[in-house]
Amino acid sequence: MQVYARASVPSCLYSSTMIITLGTTPTVQRTMVFDRVTLDQVNRAKHVHDHASGKAINAARVIRVLGDDVLALGFQGGDTGAFCSRDLDSLGIPHAFIDVSSPTRTCTTIVDLATRQTTELVEETAPVEAAHTDAIFSLLKQHIASARVLVLSGTLAPGVPDDFYARCVSLARQHAVATIVDAKGEALKLAIAQHPTWIKPNKDEVEVTVGHPIKTEQDLLVAIKELAAAGANHIVVTRGADHVLFYDGSQTKLLTIPQVEAINPIGSGDAVAGGIAFGWANRKSSSECVNIGIACGVANAMTPYSGHVTLEGVAEVMARLGGD
Repeated sequence: MQVYARASVPSCLYSSTMIITLGTTPTVQRTMVFDRVTLDQVNRAKHVHDHASGKAINAARVIRVLGDDVLALGFQGGDTGAFCSRDLDSLGIPHAFIDVSSPTRTCTTIVDLATRQTTELVEETAPVEAAHTDAIFSLLKQHIASARVLVLSGTLAPGVPDDFYARCVSLARQHAVATIVDAKGEALKLAIAQHPTWIKPNKDEVEVTVGHPIKTEQDLLVAIKELAAAGANHIVVTRGADHVLFYDGSQTKLLTIPQVEAINPIGSGDAVAGGIAFGWANRKSSSECVNIGIACGVANAMTPYSGHVTLEGVAEVMARLGGD
């Protein structure tokens, strides 16, 4: 089988890349906004918006808005995959995708303005072949030396080995490139063993990874210590609108999330990863990176679409966090 990489920009544009985002489960995200959703009735959307998404693409979008160079790597297939490429092109985000046989999935977010509730309908990713995994890793090897930070985000597609992120972290370390892993379960455990610079799971993903229930904050603190002992250098655990727990390499801190009028929280965790990557690439302290990440996550929730932030929204939240 021949595997094709759809390189969408000339190699000269990669030379200044500061951050690479890589994910194996991209999606076309369809957001449908309703004045009110009534179950078992016909509901007519007042607004529908499609955009390229998935955790790694969401992080790339945030990084681009913040003003940094970013290269998105991943898989794409069919007309929906081509749509994702065009959408990234329109944003000025360089990307290199491996073509796969199955169309890129479509996921749907339903936003109910009356109740401020958001419902996510997820189409699962189709399996990929071993040759596709080899091809995406080869793409990463081509570009890793030009990066300061590598962001690895999302559940691995069926057919991608559990140790894929671990291999990517190891490769990045060979080139002195910092890594941020936003994953769960065995994929995260194996990646942690390679000592990533940051991991950014949410509370549920921590529970899956450590393999025992987390019912209290003390349980979560114990789990964070386990992850640190296993090899994670910096740990950020998000819990929706609740406090963020941040392990800075020596102690765990509880950080308050500014309360805002949220519209759609989907993608906020991805925005946190993008903000941290931006901060670290620009040589900010770990505490500053977390504040930037939190500001991006909250700013994302203030918009209707996943992985979308505005500079004004980020600045507003940063001011409330005491950042600049």
